[in-house]
Amino acid sequence: MFIHGLRSQIEKVIKGTNTEIIQGNGYIEVKPLGIEKMKLINILLEKISANSPIDYLFYLGIDSSDEPVYELLKSEKVKNHYLHPECSKFICSLEKKPSEADYYIEEIDSVRILLEKIYVETKKRKKIRSYSDLTVLRTLSNPLVG
Repeated sequence: MFIHGLRSQIEKVIKGTNTEIIQGNGYIEVKPLGIEKMKLINILLEKISANSPIDYLFYLGIDSSDEPVYELLKSEKVKNHYLHPECSKFICSLEKKPSEADYYIEEIDSVRILLEKIYVETKKRKKIRSYSDLTVLRTLSNPLVG
């Protein structure tokens, strides 16, 4: 049930973009078509922080193509331009060691539990300012291709 609800929310946010959603057994993968991951991350950081600095960042990578993203998210550039000074930052790697990620999640089942807890806590507190800023992604026509 959680995956279905999450997929529904993601579909609303990415509607009209050149993006596909792949749903597997216990996971959802959102993939932009024809773009580089680093370009996407930079655009997301810009859009999400447009109205206020990001105060909560969670990134979960699954393979070696995520290593440059880990480095970017830990960089002074990101810290100084996009993040709130008290940003809670969780840069994680799933089932891959060694890694530049700060945290390691051993198995996919743990991710689901973690995301459910984040969702519940966010709903309870409604304190994370950047949570609602994901709606700005609806305004993307398709600047990602290129």
